[in-house]
Amino acid sequence: MSVLSLLIITGQTIAAESTVKITSFKYAANQTRTSELCGKVENMISDVEMVRVIVDPKAKSPGIYNVIVGKEKTFCVSVVTWTGFAEVEMMNTSGDSTDSTITRISQ
Repeated sequence: MSVLSLLIITGQTIAAESTVKITSFKYAANQTRTSELCGKVENMISDVEMVRVIVDPKAKSPGIYNVIVGKEKTFCVSVVTWTGFAEVEMMNTSGDSTDSTITRISQ
């Protein structure tokens, strides 16, 4: 296999990796810890992907929510937050996760 072929194959593998980003994170109402977190998966490589949402990631007991994302590529989930921070990351079939995105709740 030539070096050029390896570069093309490697480039396709890197480009095909799914990524997730938070599109909104807001309290459901005043004086409540209930919130809605929405996001979008880009570069989906299958019809169904798994996203792990970690609420209050630096807290002693963070909240973990596993979300199934369909072909629409978007998701929303109701969560409870004490600190107002959340993190999302892609999961693979073995339960490992990829790079994450952290955001602060909108007031």
